[in-house]
This record gives sequence, C-alpha cells and structure tokens, in this order.
Amino acid sequence: MECNGKLPLKSDLVVFKFPNGEERVGLKPEDYSKFMELLEHLWEENFQFRLEQEILKTLPIDLEDVKSVVINEMEDNQELSIPEAVEKVKREHPNLFHHPEEIKFLNQVFEKLEEELLNKE
Repeated sequence: MECNGKLPLKSDLVVFKFPNGEERVGLKPEDYSKFMELLEHLWEENFQFRLEQEILKTLPIDLEDVKSVVINEMEDNQELSIPEAVEKVKREHPNLFHHPEEIKFLNQVFEKLEEELLNKE
C-alpha cells in the first residue's frame, strides 16, 4: 500500500493505493463525523422536500398535519414508500384533504367575486 501525494498540500485527506490498484480515501475521525452529519442532514432535507412535494399533490388542508400523520405511518410501516404512505393517509383520513368539489365551488366563488369587482370599476 502506498500513499498518493496528488492532493493539495493543506488537504487533510489521504489517498491510499493498494497493490490491486484500488484506491481509498482516509479522513481524520472528527472530519469523518462531520461528513456523516452533513450527509444525514442532506438526506433529511431531501426526504422532507420529497415528502412535501408528494403531499402537496393531494391538496392537503394543513400540510404540517398531513406530514406528521404520513411520517407516523412510515415509522409504523417502514416498507412504505413516500407515495404509498401519502395515498394510505389520504384513504384513511380524507378529512385532512380538500375534495375536488370544494375546489370547484371555491373557484366559482372567486370567479364571481372577481367579476363583481371588475364590474364595479
């Protein structure tokens, strides 16, 4: 095994080259911990983003309420994907979501209000 000196001088990384040609990077334990924390944080942000995007497709009444129910569902059944968990929550808790009839009615109300406001000018 040999150390590869192709890294910048101030780098704390060490590249080890094994006789079979395989290369591996070595870090200080504290740098490795920071790196793993960063990865965990990025994973959590990505998960939250994907979860919110999936929930928003279903027209939730309150995003945070639905999110907490979906997360609980996923903790209870770790086999569920995000879309599956959201769909299951929507089926089992329809009261957490707007219904197409409500949206249609609200659109009609807003259209009438807009028309009235335009006619007053």
